[in-house]
Amino acid sequence: AGGRIEGTNGPGVYLDSGVSLSSLTNAGSITGSVGQPAVQNYGGSLGNLSNSGTVGEVANYGLLGQLTNTGTMGNLSNSGVIGTGVGTAISSTGAGASIGELYNAGTINGAITVANQDLLIHGGTSPQFGAIENGTLTVQNGSLVFVDGATSPVPRRRRR
Repeated sequence: AGGRIEGTNGPGVYLDSGVSLSSLTNAGSITGSVGQPAVQNYGGSLGNLSNSGTVGEVANYGLLGQLTNTGTMGNLSNSGVIGTGVGTAISSTGAGASIGELYNAGTINGAITVANQDLLIHGGTSPQFGAIENGTLTVQNGSLVFVDGATSPVPRRRRR
């Protein structure tokens, strides 16, 4: 608690392609340098990102197993995959929790739950529509707004 990770010439935390990190837990603050995300997963694999402090923008181009926020988080940009298809992919709940806008041109594979805040979702544009699959989207005590772009649920195949 109270610790600080600060990118002075890029993201605060950067995962390159092929890099795996089982979890990143923050109770302090994570920021990037000006114009850079706080956390950037550029093709790597991050099992869980858990925040109870403050995190700036999160940019995911790889695999992010689960995002749990009870603190303050900036925008979330996804062009990769968030979630494993089982349980919750994104959760932002708690009395003081807030999460920025969700920009999804990738896949969210699991449930999305936010409470006591609004959720603004920007979909992707052709040919990279944002997909939300294998879960329920729940907004408690807030508004859900699809701002622009396209978000497409993945069609389920019918059994014969």
